[in-house]
Amino acid sequence: MQKTFTTYSAAFLLFITLFLSFTAHQKNELWKDDLRLWKDMAAKSTQKARVYHNLGLAYYNQGQLDDAIREYRTAIELSPDDSETHHNLGVAYYKKGLFNDAIKEYTTAQNLNPGSIYVYINMANAYMDLGRLDDAIKKYLFAIVLKPDYPEAHYGLGIAYYKKGDMQKAIQAYSAALKINPDYADAHNNLGSAYYQQGLLDEAIKEYLTALKLNPRNAITHYNLGIVYSKKGLTDMARNELEKTLRLSPDYLPAQKALESLRE
Repeated sequence: MQKTFTTYSAAFLLFITLFLSFTAHQKNELWKDDLRLWKDMAAKSTQKARVYHNLGLAYYNQGQLDDAIREYRTAIELSPDDSETHHNLGVAYYKKGLFNDAIKEYTTAQNLNPGSIYVYINMANAYMDLGRLDDAIKKYLFAIVLKPDYPEAHYGLGIAYYKKGDMQKAIQAYSAALKINPDYADAHNNLGSAYYQQGLLDEAIKEYLTALKLNPRNAITHYNLGIVYSKKGLTDMARNELEKTLRLSPDYLPAQKALESLRE
């Protein structure tokens, strides 16, 4: 059986803002963007942890992860019990692929603020990337207890079950996410992949088509739909979907190989 692909969610950042009383003229003249703003504030307010936190966030949003980590660490030195900064430092580590360091910071954030659903979800994501699927499932379930109507928690749980090979529980989790948010395109895609793994091709096609109505430019979903059409012997329809995949993502190797196999 050819492989279909699931889609993943990004890490959640927590935002801390400072309420500043600057005039519009001052903002336009002195701070053209958040990074310049918070660099200026840090130079003037060397003992304010939240200034360094927001500077770290500004660096993160610019993709400057090492600088973000440095500023978050400075903020933590000034305010060691700030759960949001520990959490966002974890997000920066996660973005760099330092999953164990991310989990360490998420754990500190969780201990400081046990009621934050985002910490549980991000910790689960890190565990999943380390292949610690049982730990990931536990954290997603904790998140669901905290906020049962949060679709991303059910969605992440579905991915973990899918990766474990438990398609029935994956289907249940994705279905729960879609009950909360019927327009969740990635959940429709992943539900389709779980159905495909169980040999339920018509159900998979239905979910992929729904996902594409919501997000027509998702190359992975076009690819997945093409694979299912191919499995059903619908060669022309499969070729059409694989060609759409490559128009959206020309370097997508699985689609290139699948299309070549249809031409043989």
